Amino acid sequence: MAKKALVLSVEKALKIIDLFRHEKRMNLTEISGILNLPKSTAFGLIATLEKYGYLEQELDTGKYQLGITFLEMGGMFSSRLDIYKEVKPIMEKISKQYGGNVHMTKLLGNEVVYIDNIEPSNSIIVKTRIGSRAPANCTSTGKAFLACLSDAKLESLFPENHLVKLTKNSISNITTLKKQLALIRERGYSIDNQESILGVKGVGAVCRSLSGKPIFGISLARLSEQFSADLVEEIGKLLKIETELLSKRLG
Repeated sequence: MAKKALVLSVEKALKIIDLFRHEKRMNLTEISGILNLPKSTAFGLIATLEKYGYLEQELDTGKYQLGITFLEMGGMFSSRLDIYKEVKPIMEKISKQYGGNVHMTKLLGNEVVYIDNIEPSNSIIVKTRIGSRAPANCTSTGKAFLACLSDAKLESLFPENHLVKLTKNSISNITTLKKQLALIRERGYSIDNQESILGVKGVGAVCRSLSGKPIFGISLARLSEQFSADLVEEIGKLLKIETELLSKRLG
């Protein structure tokens, strides 16, 4: 398959926006320096983004921040997705029943993006920032997503057998990953065995469209010492049932 042509100016503009995942405010010098862009190029891109409301400049500091367009688009996105109304009660039920952190994720390339979560006040698990990403091969819902893909698609996501390792337990090669994905397809849920954070285990499953395409994932993470094999299986089966019901309701 031929590679799709990229428009470099658009790609550079998107990279500028992406910087604001990690920094709330940045000036021209900081942006051009991080992306290794000439200031004149960075200024032109920023000016265009500012014109359309994707960035705005503070008058007192001269620094840029995300603009009103993102707020408007976020509102449109939320209003069009009744999915959250369906999923949130299930996340709350799982959190209340088992404790720990409950996450909702989507697959983006070979990473999962955290789009919602429930973190009980008494939870001591590492907090997850909405919008943050993690390698799909290292997380429970990530592997559940990957289990929905063909071998050809899977190999395209990990060219040259390049799998990121976050801990000593992370899967490091495509052959091992394929074997685990076969088990996930068979049982209907996935397990993160301290593959993303040492000392933390997770169980996850995905909701699919009528065509079988994975839409989003739900997972529960707890300290590994709190996760017996029986409890992992119990939660996994519950997640499988709940995501299958959601799949039927949401289509």
